[in-house]
Amino acid sequence: MIGRQLGNVPKEHNFRLKDGYEIKNLYELSINLAGMNDETFMHHVNGEKNDFMNWVLHVLKDEKLAKRLAKTKDRGKTARIVEKRITELEKEKRHHEQVVEQGIKWGVKQFGIGLVTGLFIGLVFLRALGKI
Repeated sequence: MIGRQLGNVPKEHNFRLKDGYEIKNLYELSINLAGMNDETFMHHVNGEKNDFMNWVLHVLKDEKLAKRLAKTKDRGKTARIVEKRITELEKEKRHHEQVVEQGIKWGVKQFGIGLVTGLFIGLVFLRALGKI
């Protein structure tokens, strides 16, 4: 899920701004919101619609961010909300990577212990049978 939220969406799901520029991930959305003029922002976010919220909800599948975006129609606040969510997702991603790395280390250790134990038991068994 995290990779999908931070990574590029398939080309057919890029967000196309009023000026034709296409946004393919949250990073680009954040950058564009920071530099976007009010006219372009109001074209996408107004009393009738919130295109950014819809894209985040339906394409990125990020309900948490979509709910936050639904609460504002201000470009500056929208940009800060997206920036904050990127920071949260990056933190979650780092934590996930650490957990996976620890799990791999544990698995390798357990495999090694099992291998040595199995060899020892096998040798004891062969010795008991008089094979060695």
